[in-house]
Amino acid sequence: MQRATVFAICALITAAATGFLATTAIRSR
Repeated sequence: MQRATVFAICALITAAATGFLATTAIRSR
């Protein structure tokens, strides 16, 4: 796989994980 593809996938996963954690933190309060 190309580095650009790997970077894009990692960035997408990171963004999804961050959004999920942020949503969980907001709902828990």
